[in-house]
Amino acid sequence: MAESRAEAFDLFHATHAGADRLRKLAHVRKLTGLDLETWPDDRRVRVSDLPVTAPTVGSRTHGDLLRRLLAREDLTVAELLERPEVNGSGHWRVIGSIEDAAAEILHWTMASAIDGFILTPGGSTACMHLALDCLMPRLSEMGLLRKDYTGDTFAHHLQEE
Repeated sequence: MAESRAEAFDLFHATHAGADRLRKLAHVRKLTGLDLETWPDDRRVRVSDLPVTAPTVGSRTHGDLLRRLLAREDLTVAELLERPEVNGSGHWRVIGSIEDAAAEILHWTMASAIDGFILTPGGSTACMHLALDCLMPRLSEMGLLRKDYTGDTFAHHLQEE
């Protein structure tokens, strides 16, 4: 998370800039069955390039996430290898501003698709401060996060509701 969406993507890319290309390629192959190791960086990866039968993987959800990405977007090998779907976990994530994160959480909550979330601000200390000092209060204002706690321990807070 950052002040702007562009800054957040820059921070994400800087955080993952040192990631090993061969590890990323192996990750794509493991999740989709597609071996991109000999492909040039500027070649487009299309959903039609994927094997008809997906490999058996530890995370079918993550494999499906990559398949949907390729069906939705026209990416080169180089662009694919820089995507959050390849560089991070297969879990839903928001890379953007405070308002981007709040809007995404609201959208998923209104669709009854989530009943909670795990906040893992990444990339910088400033990101963590934005999450805690700006996003959490914003979510409280939107009615998506409690404002008041009556207890003085974590266990007591879990028992409230």
